[in-house]
Amino acid sequence: DPVHVFDVIRHGPAGEIEHHYVVIDLLADYLGGEPVAGDDAVEAAWVRCGEIGALPVSEETAKLVRRLRTEHKRG
Repeated sequence: DPVHVFDVIRHGPAGEIEHHYVVIDLLADYLGGEPVAGDDAVEAAWVRCGEIGALPVSEETAKLVRRLRTEHKRG
């Protein structure tokens, strides 16, 4: 199920929108398999919630992981 939705808008030097990302975070159970990066990512990996601080994620994502970790007591 979706647990959080937010967008990231990056502006260029003249104030124009260069990138607009909509991020939909899902809560799911791991059943098996390995993640594979597509054309939208350099790499993909399963990461335990407690390891999120070591990754270059947005503050919005870090806050969400902390909240979910508390609510669901995972990872």
